[in-house]
This record gives sequence, C-alpha cells and structure tokens, in this order.
Amino acid sequence: DSCILLLSHNYQKNITQIEHSTGPNDLGPQLHKIISDSSTPFNFKINHDLIKNLSFGKIIKYNDGLFELGYNLFPKETYSRIISELGIGDIYLIGLTWENLVYGSAILFLKRGVKLENPEAVETVVKLGAIALQRRKAEEALRKSEEKYRHIFESYEDIYYRLDMDGDIIEISPSVEKTGGYLPSEIIGKPFSDFFSEKALIKSFTKSLLQDKTIQDKDIKLVQKNGKTMEASITARLLTDSKNNPIGSQGVIRDISDRKKVEKKFKASEEKFRTLADYTYDWEYWIAPSDEITYMSPSCERISGYTAGEFAADPKLLLEIIHKEDKEKFAQVHKDKKEEDNTPINVEFRILTKEGKVKWISHLCQKVYNEDNQYLGIRVSNQDVTSKKLTEESLRASENRFRTLFYDSPDAIFLENYDGIIIDANKAACKLHGMPKEKLIGKNILDLVPSNVRDQVARDFSKWLNEEIRHFEGFSLTVDGKSIPVEIHGRKIRFENNNALLFIVRDISQAKRAEKELMLAKEKAEQSDMLKSIFLANMSHEIRTPMNAIVGFSEILSDKNLSTKERKEFINYITQGSNTLMSLIEDIIDITKIEAGQIKINFADCDVDSMMDELYATFLKMKKKEGKRRLELRLNKSPYAENLSISTDPGRIRQILSNLLGNALKFTPSGYIELGLIIENPNEVRFYVKDTGIGIPEDKKKIIFERFGQVEGNKGIDTKGTGLGLSISKKLAELLGGDLTVESEEEKGSTFYLSLPVSREIKEEIELKKPAPVLPMDFSNKKFLIAEDSILNYTYLEALFQKTNVTLLWAKDGKEAIDICKKDKDIDLVLMDIKMPVLNGLEAITAIKKFRKDLPIIVQTAYAMPEDRERSMEAGGNEHLTKPLNAEELFKTINKYMS
Repeated sequence: DSCILLLSHNYQKNITQIEHSTGPNDLGPQLHKIISDSSTPFNFKINHDLIKNLSFGKIIKYNDGLFELGYNLFPKETYSRIISELGIGDIYLIGLTWENLVYGSAILFLKRGVKLENPEAVETVVKLGAIALQRRKAEEALRKSEEKYRHIFESYEDIYYRLDMDGDIIEISPSVEKTGGYLPSEIIGKPFSDFFSEKALIKSFTKSLLQDKTIQDKDIKLVQKNGKTMEASITARLLTDSKNNPIGSQGVIRDISDRKKVEKKFKASEEKFRTLADYTYDWEYWIAPSDEITYMSPSCERISGYTAGEFAADPKLLLEIIHKEDKEKFAQVHKDKKEEDNTPINVEFRILTKEGKVKWISHLCQKVYNEDNQYLGIRVSNQDVTSKKLTEESLRASENRFRTLFYDSPDAIFLENYDGIIIDANKAACKLHGMPKEKLIGKNILDLVPSNVRDQVARDFSKWLNEEIRHFEGFSLTVDGKSIPVEIHGRKIRFENNNALLFIVRDISQAKRAEKELMLAKEKAEQSDMLKSIFLANMSHEIRTPMNAIVGFSEILSDKNLSTKERKEFINYITQGSNTLMSLIEDIIDITKIEAGQIKINFADCDVDSMMDELYATFLKMKKKEGKRRLELRLNKSPYAENLSISTDPGRIRQILSNLLGNALKFTPSGYIELGLIIENPNEVRFYVKDTGIGIPEDKKKIIFERFGQVEGNKGIDTKGTGLGLSISKKLAELLGGDLTVESEEEKGSTFYLSLPVSREIKEEIELKKPAPVLPMDFSNKKFLIAEDSILNYTYLEALFQKTNVTLLWAKDGKEAIDICKKDKDIDLVLMDIKMPVLNGLEAITAIKKFRKDLPIIVQTAYAMPEDRERSMEAGGNEHLTKPLNAEELFKTINKYMS
C-alpha cells in the first residue's frame, strides 16, 4: 500500500537525480511519470541543515507543515497530481547520511487511509541501507582510483621512483627505459647514487631532503645505460611513518636535455634580441613556450603608459588593455590560427592606455623555431598607428562624403581629364543625357553639346583649366538630339592622384520655362493693368454721359413753361440715358458672375428661325434710329434653319448675337451688316455676323476677347463702350459648349462666328407663342402693401399705380410689414424690398408666410446676382424682380397673381 522514491545528491555537480522508484503494481512507474511530466522542474534540492537538525536518523512527515516555509520538494501542480492520481495520503522523508552529510533522500508515499505502523524500523532499515550503500560506493571508488593511478604510473613520461631508508631503489616507473635505457628490473635494488654523474652531489641531496623534507626542481646529471650523461631535473619528498620517523623517499626525474640546449641557444639569441629591441621605437616582447613573458621592450611605456615591470607582474594586462569592442576580434584571429601554420598574425586593434586614451596598435605576432624545428616561443611587435588610423578615417569619411555627394546628387556631375574625356559620371548625368554610364565614360565633352556651340566650347575649355571660367550657362545634348538649357559649375581637383576637372551640370529647363512664364505673366499683368486703366477711364465716361442726360433733362423738366412736345422729348432722352446706364450695369454684373463661376445656363428649346427674325427686326429699328442710311442690314438664313429647334439657352444666344450686331452697327459707317446661319455639320450650328466696317488689326485680335479690351477707333468712328461685350460673349459661348471666333482684315471688315453644339430636332409644325396680352391695369377693390424704406422708390411705385385704382399701404421696415399683414387680412399682394432696417425683407417674408402662406409676395430689390434670387425663393418669395423696375414687367407679374 505504499511506494518509495530514492534520490541521490551530487554536491560537485550540484544536481539531484532519481535513483530508484518502487511500489505495488504500477504505482512506482506512475509516480516516476508524474514527476517527469511536471511543467515546472522538480525541486529535488533538500535543505540538508534542516534535515540534519530536525531528523538526523529520524523520519519526517512531509505534509505536516514542516516543509511549507519555502522548502517544498514538489511544485504545487506535481504535488496535487501525486495526491489525486495515485490516491496518496501521507508522505514521509528521511535523509541518507554519511559523516554528517546528506548524500541522498528516501521518500515514502502511503496510500490514503494507510498509517505508518513502525517508523523506528524504517529508520533502522534506512540507516543500514545507507551504510551498506556508502561502503559499496567507497570500495568502487577505491578500485577506480587504483586503476586510474596505475594507468598514470605506467603511461608517465617522467621517471617515478621510491627509495628505502638506505637509498636503494625499491620501485621505479617503466618510463626509465625510454629516458635512461634501463629496464625496471635492472634498476630495482641498486643504490640511487650509482646513477649520479657527480657523486659529490648525492650527499648534499640527501642532507637537503632530510632537512627540508622536499626538494623542488633541482638540476642534476645522471648516467644513462649507454654511458652518456643526461641533464635532468629532480623533485623529491621524504617518506615518514606514523611516528614521523623517516622510512625512505620518493620523487620524479624529468629529462631536460633538450630544454638545456634550447636555453643555451636562446640565451645567446636573447642577448642579441634585447640589444636590438631595447632601442627599437616599436613595442617588442617575447613569450616563452611556458606562456611567460621573458622580455618586454622599454617602449611599451611610451605607447601604453604601463612599464615592463607592470606587464611582468601581471601578464593578463596585455589582454585587459585591449578595447572592449576589439577583444572578440583579437581573440578570434588567434583562435583561427592553426597549430601547424607559422605565418605571422597581423591585426589592428585599439587599446586603452594607462591614462585612458584610445590608441590604435598594429599587432604582428609570429612563432619562433630554431634550426632543429624546436619551438622557442612567440615574438610580438606592436606598432603605434594611431596617427595613421585617424588620417585614414578622416580620408575615408571625406571620400564617403564625396561619394555620397557625387553619386546621390540630383545634379549631373562629370569628372574629366585635361583632354576633356569623361572618366566618371553619376546617375543624374546618365539621366540627363539618356545613356548608361559605360557609354558616357570615355566620351569627349564635345560630343554632349549641340553642334552649333561645339567650336565655342572647345575654345573655352582652356579657360576652365586656367580657372578663368567657373560658372557658365549653355546647352547639353540628349541621346535623342534634344537640346537642354543647363547651368555649369566647374573647378580643378585631384582624382586618384591625377589632375581632373569636376563639372556640376544642372538642368534649368524648368527654371527657364518659369522665367519665360513669369515674363509673360508680367507682360500680361502690365497689359491687364493698362486695359484696366483704359476701362476705368471708359467707365467714367460711359457712366457720366448717360447720367449727364438723366440729371440735366430731369432738371429741365422742372420748368413749368415747357411745351408738351418738349417735355416728351426730354423724358425720352432721360429714358435713353437710363437704358444705357442699365446696359452698362448688366455688363459689369455679367462679367462678375462669369468670373465667379456663378452664372447659370438654362437649357431649353430655341426656335432658330424666329429668333433670327426678331434680332433682325430689332436692329433694323436701331439702324434707322441712328440714321445710318448708307448701311444695309441683311438676314441670311440657311434653308435648313426653317423649322429648326435646338437645345440651348435662348436668352444667352440672343445676348451674344446682340453684342455682335451692336458692335457691327457701331463700327460700320457704310456698306452692310449680315446676320446669318451656316449648317455644315449635323452636330453643330454656326451663327455669324459679318460687316464691312473698320476691321481689326492682326495684333489686336486676341485683345478684343479679353476684359476691357478695345480697338481704338479712327477716322471719326465713335468707339465708346466698356470693352466687356466681347469678353462676356466669348465666355458665354464656352459655357454653352461652343466657341466665338473672328476673321478680320483692317479697313475691310470683320466676321464673327458663334459655333454651338446642338441637339437638333426638326418640327413638322411650329406654333409660335404670341406674347400674352397685358390685362387691363384695373386693380379696383385690391389692396397692396409696399415694404420699402426709400421714400423715392415708394413714390415711384405710387406713381406707377396711380391709374390702377389700387389701395396702397406703406411699411418702412420689415417688422412694420409683418405687423400690417397680421392686422389687415384684406391685403392681396406685397411688394417687398430686401435691404431694410429693423428686419430685412427675407426675414419679413419668412415670418409672413407662417401665417399668410398663400399671400403673393413679389421681391423688388437692387440685389441682382443669381444667389440673391435663390435666397428670395428659399425665404418664401413668389417672384424676384431687380431694380430699376420695368413697369411692363412689373404689371405682367402682378397680373399673373391677380387674374
């Protein structure tokens, strides 16, 4: 019902191992497997002092708490498995001791419910077993020791001997035959003194042995069997009995004949070496075959800071002063050296001097042999190469910087000899000329410049050599014959101990393009500034002219004595001036909206035939009005224009063609103006306006399409205007997906072409919509609210509504408009200004629409941009009219909501 685990402890190797495990059935193997499978190493190490103090000769219960203070035999995982899987209850431990040392342990595992009946018997058995085991181990160890020493004795090369008290040989090793030529049997029993060459030495040898008990490495001469004398070294020890009485001696004799010969030669050689090494500048030293330093030159102190005496006292100092980063390299070089290889070892490493400075050492080390191939030692020569190393590192760093700059430079770099032949080039140079490096090297620099400048480059080459030129702008030639503008910097250098020229070549194509673009931009800016100045002068003139008529004739109208005819005439002049001023303002707004990208194109079906008829009729009236009787206005429609409808913005086409016809009317005093249509491509229509006017000079054809661009008139032609019409027309044509171009010859006339892409549709029958008739302006029983903070604008509207029988209410700000609409439910329509105090018109519209959703509100404002109309609609306005108000348009809009 139990199992036993025997452990042994090896103190020399500091390990514990399982010697044996046993138990009923397979309990022992199961226990061994649990311990071996443990994820944590099984802690077999026992606290021997604790066992000795608590249980020397006594068995200890493991799980009674005594070993739970850090001395557990098992990891918790292993302990739990032993208890659960094997059904173990109690565990007992007893140390196997010998001479107060625990050399092993026995662990007893009892099944759950089993009690230890007789612990004293277990202790007795363990003790007896320990004694028997220890005795067996001691006997085995003695046997092994005797075998080992017998083997050593027989294979010993030196001569071992033992003498009795009379000095006779009683034991001698077999090696005496190899060294002296004697068999052991020929030696044993004979006096030791028979073999001394110098008999007088035997007395002093015996006296020293009796007096000092030992003799250490004493040189003697012995006689070999062949009668020759052998140089030897003897080490002996006096043997005594238990009462310390001499009973004989034993010792070892070593043949030193060869060593004596070497020492003799070495001594002579050493004298020469010392004489030479003492005066050498390098640090010389000699290591004997015994690894002792036999010589150290005085220069060691100059190089390392340490004296020869310090190295002799501590040979390890030679390795300790090696820089920590070079120790492995030094060791590896010596390790890789093969025993039979006698080539010198040459390695460079750093040392730390006694003062803590870093120095570079060139270390030359070689084994030395005599003519008989006997090893004499190692000669070492250390040379201080610090200055050389620093110079090399500086040069290497400089070369690395040069190579980095040379090969990684974004600029092309060439190295040339004094004949102009390329000897090296970087990647950028290869890229610049479009050829690999191997093709560039060997070429003459003249092969890489355009042919038209080669003679000049050849003449100037000597100036680079004389350093008269160091900077130059020229051209390089690519492999495909392309000429590239370059900036060249050059200077003379030394390259690989030869004279050379270094050229740095930079591609300045982009810089030249930028310079050209900058010049063009500057010219354009200057031209734009000039055009702007002309525009401002024209604008001042164009505004003041109609304003002069408006203000002047307005003042004249105050005269009560004017006739009805004169009053109508003056009012007509004021109307013309107002229309001119409005046209000017519309042009400025259009160009502003176009440049801001805020103009919108509204595509719809456009009846080409009707539109051209309308334009012709309008400008026929204008021609008659201006009194140009010698000018003919023609209309030339293509046969395909009949029943032709295109998808475009009809209003913008009218605007463009009206600008072209207006310009033609202005610049053509006589001859004809022709409006026409050409259809040569089913996907495109071309309108044209041709005149026989003053024409456009060739150098002015581009200017006329720019902002403020005008061609100055001559020969009495009136060229007033803003210079915006053609610029607006050009941009509108592009927004429509087409283009506006011109063909002209000075003093012969011009033809403007408007080309448009078209989604065309042929209609069998076109119903021309007649303008809706304006309803009678009778607003009896209607009540309108005018929200307007300007009394002049309100008075103007009041005058317009004077004959309509409408009831008018006036709100001077947005808040008042809201209040009036809340109080008076009979208001039929609101005319709302935007810019008003307290609340603006948009806020007022939003508020009114909350309680009068169906009340029509017409915005009438000076805000004329597209986004202004959008904001009015978003606030809840029904219509958006811009000031100055057109009476006909106003009444049409009101009728739409009042009918």
